Amino acid sequence: VLSSCGVLFFDVNNLKPVNDAHGHDAGDMLLRVVAESLHSVVNRNIHAFRYGGDEFLIIAPNYTAEYLDTLIRMCRNRMRTLSQEMGIEVSVAIGKAWSDAGRDINIYNLIRIADREMYKNKRDMKQA
Repeated sequence: VLSSCGVLFFDVNNLKPVNDAHGHDAGDMLLRVVAESLHSVVNRNIHAFRYGGDEFLIIAPNYTAEYLDTLIRMCRNRMRTLSQEMGIEVSVAIGKAWSDAGRDINIYNLIRIADREMYKNKRDMKQA
């Protein structure tokens, strides 16, 4: 029974400049660091996917909205560790969306909302 669903939308920052400056092997390494970081939080209930070129999703059914923040912290910590180990700077913009069963859970709407939130995060990061 689906009681809630959360979506995290990750977009890798600066992939094109990394590819242009250091080659596609470096860009692939950047994507691997992000993928491995997301994979580190996956379990039988939490799922991670590559959504597009440099975009990734985590789908967390039946978790609280607050737990999404925990997942974000876990992913960022793992990215930080992996980026230090591999010697490559990793930066991602993240958006989140959550709904409970009291509202109509529509995964497409949650992805759209998380995508919009990710773009807000990306703008905030550029202004900081």
